[in-house]
Amino acid sequence: MTYSNPNILEIPNPTGLDVAVVELQKAIAEIPYIERSFGRAMIFKENINGNVVTLPKVYQGEKEYYNPLPNGNFIASTFILATGPEECEDFSQFEDNFFTRKVALVFWGNLRQIDPAKDYIFLEEIKNDVLNAIRYCKGFKSYDSYIDEKYSEVFKEFTSYISSQSRDTSNTEIDTQYLMYPYSGFRMNLTLTYTQPC
Repeated sequence: MTYSNPNILEIPNPTGLDVAVVELQKAIAEIPYIERSFGRAMIFKENINGNVVTLPKVYQGEKEYYNPLPNGNFIASTFILATGPEECEDFSQFEDNFFTRKVALVFWGNLRQIDPAKDYIFLEEIKNDVLNAIRYCKGFKSYDSYIDEKYSEVFKEFTSYISSQSRDTSNTEIDTQYLMYPYSGFRMNLTLTYTQPC
């Protein structure tokens, strides 16, 4: 894996939440302008420039992780982050049970590269493309909310990392240029559902 060309790891036999995440990941990958549809990101804490910051990382295989925050390597990319606890609906021992989990689907892209003919922010069109892609996924239960006003809300778990990077230009992974037009993004808060034997 290189930073500019990360792997998209496929889980061969997903179970639990991974079933729903992989299903969304594959559906989103069908959108032509999304170059990387990453699966589930995990939250990591690291010491960067003397500050403890929180950032997402997607497992790449072979003990490698990739930070999917905006970096200019792709026309557009997405990742999925679990944001709430797993909840069981009407638990029944020794049977398959239905579970739900809140997740955030984060999109970021270069609008000028997605459609050079459009000189405006067309996130509503992209949101519609993503919703159409995931609408019939078996694990998609509900569309709960949408955020695109401020990057600090889109990446709310990771604002300490973004702030540390924008202050230090010697080691900038997420330069502030990736936080304004032609770059733009959004966060969809969703509920996923899946079964799991107990």
